[in-house]
Parts: sequence; structure tokens; C-alpha cells
Amino acid sequence: MSGYAVSAGAVSRVVGYSVEAANFSEDTGNLPMRIAVFGEMNDDNQSTPVTPVQVTTVQEAGTLFGWGSPLQAAADIIFGPDGNRIAGIPVWFVPQLAASGAAANVQTITVTGTATANVTHTLLICGRRGKATGNYDINVVSGDTATAVAAKIVAAISAVLECPVTAENTAGEVTATAKWSGLTSQDIDIRVLTNGNTGGMSYAVAEVTAGSGTPSVAAGLTALGDTWNTLIVNTYGLVSSVITSFTNWNGNANAKTGQWAGIVMKPAIVVSGSTVDTTTSSSDTTVTEAQKAQMTLAVAPAPMSLGLPLEAASNMVVLEAVTAQDTPNIDCQGQSYPDMPLPADGDIPATASWAVRDAVVKKGMSTVLIVDGAYQVQDFVTTYHPDGEVPPSFRWVRDVLVDMNNKFSWYLLQDQVIRNKQIAADNAQVTAQKVVKPKDVKAAIAKWATGQEKKGLITDAKFTIQSARVEIPTDNPNRFNIFFSYKRSGVVRIVSTQVQAGFAS
Repeated sequence: MSGYAVSAGAVSRVVGYSVEAANFSEDTGNLPMRIAVFGEMNDDNQSTPVTPVQVTTVQEAGTLFGWGSPLQAAADIIFGPDGNRIAGIPVWFVPQLAASGAAANVQTITVTGTATANVTHTLLICGRRGKATGNYDINVVSGDTATAVAAKIVAAISAVLECPVTAENTAGEVTATAKWSGLTSQDIDIRVLTNGNTGGMSYAVAEVTAGSGTPSVAAGLTALGDTWNTLIVNTYGLVSSVITSFTNWNGNANAKTGQWAGIVMKPAIVVSGSTVDTTTSSSDTTVTEAQKAQMTLAVAPAPMSLGLPLEAASNMVVLEAVTAQDTPNIDCQGQSYPDMPLPADGDIPATASWAVRDAVVKKGMSTVLIVDGAYQVQDFVTTYHPDGEVPPSFRWVRDVLVDMNNKFSWYLLQDQVIRNKQIAADNAQVTAQKVVKPKDVKAAIAKWATGQEKKGLITDAKFTIQSARVEIPTDNPNRFNIFFSYKRSGVVRIVSTQVQAGFAS
């Protein structure tokens, strides 16, 4: 009790009543998810200040960074058609200027023939027949020349705000240029579907200029400051320089560096997308093998998808962020990407094999299957898998988020019970307020362990309570040394049933 409604020195007859805030909850709450998205702006938006900005709608992202830009494409996936896909979790965008000397991908669509029938042909751009603002249908009319059809292709592209390319027509040849300069523009896939009837027309797509150049994310990471960003969408994929920047910034739990340092302890999971046909010998598993000592990077796979790799990363982050926000005791396994284009033939034969999935997980690569027309998450892992560590402590993204939740809840409990109080020995007779003793700290640990066990984040709370050690160092009366251990809970990933069958004798 911090005081009296009536002062202790009062003499005359009086009645008083006061109220003050208190918190009797046994639950310290889950770690709030916060997403940061690193990516490029369109070439026409390069004057936008390169500082982190919170965005809440696709329209806002399009206005700030350019419609069709990588950042706007990520926003499309994260917020969804109704804007509620991320369930109110804050999303901050960290735009980068184009790298010096970067080039935009340029492709040509050469149209030949004269239309012999009224037909509808469709552009397939990054695996999509259109976006929210329009479709890519081309209404070909009998008698249309190649130049006329090419003009209709340009019109279809120009009508879709979110299209990643601009287009020009020169005598039946459409030049499609990425709206931004950078290596990521190389991921733009353009096809023309005749929908079973050519109508006398033919189309040939060819690359003229390869997209190149990747900006540095270092300044953007510094600009994040002290805020805890739990999940980061890396739209640049598995580019070595970008991965190095993220891992150097995030650090390592074992070495207690970067965001994992004891006095910081605000680490992130950085999610990069991949559309490579994931096998044990793929280029991406080579990257994850090289990152086996790091727990920063997780790859969101969409094998053979015609979509952008950044879309895979955005899909996975949506699933994991919403799951961890409300139910951090589980992970996003078994959930399907909400919006990811499929492969051209709708299948991913390599990772349909459990043996392949098992092998690539052991190399630090996440896995998916195609189920009911969507990529379904099977395993979401970091690249962490050091030789000789069985099981790897930081393999599962869910487990890392559990550790982050445990830190957050203990930090909140420390504010209630320990911090900004006078330290006293257990046997000291102290009547002053705001005093904390080692036994009070142990009681807080017991409360924490019981609460985390109830939330399904740890098991065997008794083990944690028995492991607790609290001491006041003899050389520093202003310090508590606190130690305790906990056992993370597990989730069902493997079910092995053995039965015996026979005949009645």
C-alpha cells in the first residue's frame, strides 16, 4: 500500500477513500509481433525519404513506394484484399534507394500474325492473370494486326496499377520494362496464354536487359533503432551481401552478439523467399548450409512458383505473425499461403517426396507441399543446424519465437517485482516499502514458470523453479545475479504408430 486516503496525522473526524492502479494478473501477455519489410521503391519514387514508415494499407504503400514496386507487392500479400489479413499487427516498411549502376529488367513481347477470329488471350505476369485493379485480358478481334494486338497488350498492362512493368509498342513489339532497377526485377516472369485458341496470333517473349544491382540494407537496419521487430521480410532473397548485413546486425544467441546480446535481447527472424525447385543439391540449400551456425535467416519456399520470391516471404510472415501473436505455443505448420501463384503445371514433384523434405530440413531449408491448390507449410525452420548439435536448439522458427516470448514475459515481470527497488537479504527485517529480497525473486521465477507452462510455452515448471538461483554479489550490493533453466514445449511434427495384426487362433 503506497499511502492512506486520509493522512496519518489527521485528528478531526473524517471519512476518506482513494483508489490506485494495481496489476494482479498472473499473465504477462504474449510478445507483440511487429513486422519490418525491407525492399526497393520504383525508379519514379526514389525521392521518397529512406526512413522506416508504418504503413496500414496497400494504397498507402503504392502511393509512397510506387505501384508495382517490391514494397507494394509485399503490402499486397501482407494486408490482403480486405486489409485485415495481418490482424492489426503493425507493419513498418524500410525502403532502399536503387544500388549505384542498377539496371531494370527489360523483356520484349513480339506479336506476329493477323487475327482470324474473335478470341481472348491473357497475359500471365508473375503467375497472375491480373490484380485487384484489373485483369490482363487481351480482347483480340478478327482482322487485328500484330501492331493492333500489341497496342492492346500495352493497354492491358497500363490498366493494372499493381503491374510490375510499364509497356510500349513499336510496330507489333511490346517492350516491358520493370518499374524499378535491381536484381529483384529479374524475377518478373511474363507469358502470354492463348487459352486454347490462337486466333491466328503468336507471341514470343525474350529478355533484352537483365535486372541487376542490390542496395545495402545496413542504413535501414540502423534506422530501426531500439524497437523490437520480431519478423522481417527480406525482399532481396538469398543475396550474400544482404544476408551478411542481416546476420551481422541480428547476431547470434550462442555468442550473445547483435540483437541477441544480453543488454539488447530483441532478435528477429529474417524471412527470405525462394522459388527454386528445392532439392538437396539446389542453389538455395547451398546457401542454408553455409548459414548453419546462424539463427537469423529462415527461407520461405514456393518451389517452381511463377510469382516473386518476395511474395513467398510475405506469405510465410503473415502466417507466422498471426499465429505467434495469439497462439505462440504452436507454429504455422499445416497452414496454407494465402496468396501465392502456383507452378506452371501446378505441381512440385521434388518436395512431394518426404525423403527430400526431410533431407532439406536437415540442411536448414523450410518445406511446403501443394495441397488443395495452395502451398501448405510443412516445416518452417531457420538455417541453424551446427554439426554435432542434436537436436539443433534454434532450428524451428517457432522455438526461437518461444524464447523471445519467454524473455518478454520475464522482462515484464521484472518490472513488477524487481526493478527500481531496494535490495535486502532474505533474513533482513525491513519495514520500508519497495524492497525486494532473493526469495521474492525466486517467487517471481516460480510465478513466471507456472504462467509460461499454462500458456504452453514451457514444460515442467517444477524443473525451472528448482533450477532457480538468486544471489547478491558480495562486491556489488546493487546487483542481482539470477539464473534459471526452462524446457521448451514441443509441437506434434512426427507421428509414428506401430500396430500388430494377426488372425484369431
